[in-house]
Amino acid sequence: MKNTDPLERLLRAAAAAWPAAEEPRLSLTTEARILRVWRRGPVERDDVDWLRMFRRGLAFAGIIALAVVALSVNRMPGRSADVYTTANAIANLAVLP
Repeated sequence: MKNTDPLERLLRAAAAAWPAAEEPRLSLTTEARILRVWRRGPVERDDVDWLRMFRRGLAFAGIIALAVVALSVNRMPGRSADVYTTANAIANLAVLP
């Protein structure tokens, strides 16, 4: 019985049309150079790691902001009537000397 499926016929024809591709090989000098760099390890960099510095600065700014809010809440007079009054008092204490 002959297979009349068009997709099967197309795939069979495509497989027969092109020879199998060989894997490209690197020259021995290129392989030796790559292995030498790989064995040497990571390259020492003299530039600054900007991402690490940014993260530390952001963490420091967050700690300072939390400290300011904590000190402001301790200096607030009495209990406020609503949330907006509390937020306004904290902002005034943080901005004013």
